[in-house]
Amino acid sequence: MKHPKLTQPHDTFFKNLFSNEKNIKDFLISFLPEKLKQSLDLNRIKVIDTEKISKRYKRHHLDLVVECKIKQNRKAQIYILFEHKSYLDRFTLIQILSYMTTIWETNIKNKEELIPIIPFIFYHGKRKLNLPENFSDYFNIEDKNIKEYLLNFKSVIFDTNKIDDETLTEKINNLNLLAALLSFKHIFDDIEELKPIFKTLINFGEDRLFMFLEYIVISRSVDEDKLKEVLKEIGGDKMPTLAQKWFEEGLQEGLEKGKYVGFQEGVYEGLLEAIKIGLQLKFGDDGLILFKSIKTIKNIDKLKAIKDAIIDAKSVAEIEKLLPET
Repeated sequence: MKHPKLTQPHDTFFKNLFSNEKNIKDFLISFLPEKLKQSLDLNRIKVIDTEKISKRYKRHHLDLVVECKIKQNRKAQIYILFEHKSYLDRFTLIQILSYMTTIWETNIKNKEELIPIIPFIFYHGKRKLNLPENFSDYFNIEDKNIKEYLLNFKSVIFDTNKIDDETLTEKINNLNLLAALLSFKHIFDDIEELKPIFKTLINFGEDRLFMFLEYIVISRSVDEDKLKEVLKEIGGDKMPTLAQKWFEEGLQEGLEKGKYVGFQEGVYEGLLEAIKIGLQLKFGDDGLILFKSIKTIKNIDKLKAIKDAIIDAKSVAEIEKLLPET
């Protein structure tokens, strides 16, 4: 089980979900515009490794690129470039344009034909999405004689605010994908409103359940006791027990990371990682503020005591009492 990057839970969850080709295929079949579905062969898709591109062009970090074939020309390939947004950014299309040129620069360097690219924006922020559908709409020009010479492209937009739960449930048979889309849609809601998602999660195995718990808890800084209370209401005693197991495994993961660094150094780094994960899972941003003081501690025994205390602590103040006086 891998815990997502604490600073980018939305992006990490998005990439984990759609790196699975079945999930991305089911999603595209359900939500791609009909005209595009008529022209694209969605039965033969491939998720492209964007890490190679991102490493070559360090200014860019592509979220997801999917390759598929064109029905009328089986030899021709086309990319669908996904940009995931959990917040409003009205200049998203400019960001997408930079990603597109990055891909084309790679084509040119490899002496390849330029690959056609369809931009796809996946948005689940709280604020109303205010994006132009066409790139040329960024320019405040009405004169058609001028506008036809301006750079332009159209984007596909999937906005979770514009689709209700019932429609999602009707369109998606893939339970894994359905639970993820519901999580994206309701991630900023009160935890009580996440109950339908947890009911769906009961059908999954532990690894899949843990992935969703990580996303929901880290993104929302949900109180552990509140989480257990909601889970118990939905799934009896089994769900809170799994939640506790997941939390403790998250702490242990930090220790595992330090195994091959050298014993003392490895244990020290592993303890700090475990404490950081635990503080954010239980106390959110308040916990991370406290971590600034904890990482100055050099005594391994003191760090072990703090790590053990996090599991049962009810407040940040309980952990703060263990810190040396400054």
